[in-house]
Amino acid sequence: MSNLRVNPYQTNVSFSGKTTKIVSLPEKIASSFKKLHDRAEREVTEYDYFKQVQENFKNPDKSLYVGDISLKISQPPKELGANYKTHRHLEATVYSPTKGQNVSRPLASGTKKEILEKLKEKTLHTELEDFIKESSGMMILD
Repeated sequence: MSNLRVNPYQTNVSFSGKTTKIVSLPEKIASSFKKLHDRAEREVTEYDYFKQVQENFKNPDKSLYVGDISLKISQPPKELGANYKTHRHLEATVYSPTKGQNVSRPLASGTKKEILEKLKEKTLHTELEDFIKESSGMMILD
């Protein structure tokens, strides 16, 4: 008979039997763009001011030096000119795992309709994935 003792307070053991599905980076990107699109339809106005719409997700690819990724739709400042009330920006920000560094990049700019159309494009998904991978390399070198 063995002298094996089980610690009932051990926190890294799951007795529920549930397994979590590992989601790939392209799947996370697609679902985040879908969520952002749905929220933008409701929350972004065609004209005048609106509250910034943002979707965040954690990087599932542990081979990349990236923590959180943020997608946001915002309004330019008044100083930009006459079209600041109808113009919208779509931007991605990639944070390091320690949150000490971040890299941002504009993905699109235009009216609400143009931003919504851009969010549906599959090329935007690969563009964001490439940006995330590039950002990982930049943050490691800094």
